[in-house]
Amino acid sequence: MSRIKILKKNNYSTNEISVCCLRYEDIMPIRDWRNSQIKFLRQTKNITKIEQENYYKNVVTKEHSKVNPDQILFSILKKSVCIGYGGLVHIDWDNKNSEISFLLKPELYGNKDSYSKYFCEFLNLIEKISKEIGLHKIYTFGFDIEEFRFSPLKKKNFLLEVKLKRHVLIEKKLKDILVYSKIL
Repeated sequence: MSRIKILKKNNYSTNEISVCCLRYEDIMPIRDWRNSQIKFLRQTKNITKIEQENYYKNVVTKEHSKVNPDQILFSILKKSVCIGYGGLVHIDWDNKNSEISFLLKPELYGNKDSYSKYFCEFLNLIEKISKEIGLHKIYTFGFDIEEFRFSPLKKKNFLLEVKLKRHVLIEKKLKDILVYSKIL
């Protein structure tokens, strides 16, 4: 298993889930999940198999050996089976903050209870990891499409920091962008 140099451990876990360095065997299912949930992502077109493979080889794995990586991506596992992925992206080492990325496979995403449970568990882990590597603030960037996507953030004491009104066109409707953050 690949290791992320900056982290003290290979994996982190709660009672429900664990996270480990993004595994190669998970990248194609993740590609399918991203393509099926494109309206929630800052992704403008479907990702091809070749693009996914190249991104993993040329971007993700190169970040593992950096002292200060630009991103740290994890496979999210339940009993060793990948149910999602996420991590810290757009890491700003000078200012000690990072955006959080999180995506579940569609059948879990569509269930509000499972989404909330797994996102809360993931936030527990990402907060622990963020403190371990010296970050002082973590934040999310999301399109205001479905309110339930933000309730785990509120539950974990993230605060709405920015609301960009009618900022992005999704399915021919202007939607807000919401930025929730937490000081660690």
